[in-house]
Amino acid sequence: MKKVLIAQAMQQLIRAEDFFDRSDIQVFTATTNDELLKIHIEETANLIVTKRDMPGTDSETIFNIIRQGKQLRDVLVIMTCESDALHLERCRQCGPSAILTEPVEPELLREKVRQYLSVVPRRAYRVVLSATVDGKFRNQPFLCRTENISAAGALIRAELELAPGDIISCSFYLPDGTRVLAQGEVVRAVEKEAGPGGHLYGINYTQIASDVKAKIEAYARKEQESGNAEPSYPRSRVGS
Repeated sequence: MKKVLIAQAMQQLIRAEDFFDRSDIQVFTATTNDELLKIHIEETANLIVTKRDMPGTDSETIFNIIRQGKQLRDVLVIMTCESDALHLERCRQCGPSAILTEPVEPELLREKVRQYLSVVPRRAYRVVLSATVDGKFRNQPFLCRTENISAAGALIRAELELAPGDIISCSFYLPDGTRVLAQGEVVRAVEKEAGPGGHLYGINYTQIASDVKAKIEAYARKEQESGNAEPSYPRSRVGS
């Protein structure tokens, strides 16, 4: 079991990462440096993700205690701070494994977390599903059909002309009767495959209920086992 201790102020940047859903990773959060130290003493985290200017006792003191503790010092630390020389020097005094300057690029932070946890991104699966979709674009209804779906998004065929960046809402049903209500962003228009049935568009969900997403994942796993799924990766653009 790997344990990750995250400053609450940093949680928003990385909470969407799917590796935190794994059964072999446990996540703790702290709102102050003193709480961070208390949790680390109790749990012995493998990775700490924090800010240098966390409330409470100053970070230099907290991490000096951690470095001197025989059971505490074997921890990887990702720390963020302002980019000026003074804050960078104070950050270095804490002895982190990696320093990221603010504002932090979320994808860079996630990649660093993944690297330190040595976690390979989970594979998602696109599965063939031809279902009628009740869509809405700029408050105007339209109909289209799904070509395939995954927990990240869908490939749809529509006569409506859309462009990357357009936001649509959609409603359709899985074979088991689960209704999927989602909002999505057009991330790709497949012009070369436009035909009598309309244009193909790759859609990434921007809003979808977690229980519905889980139902799609379960459906995709079932189809995978039957050999009807095509492997892809969670952050890849749907339809690519």
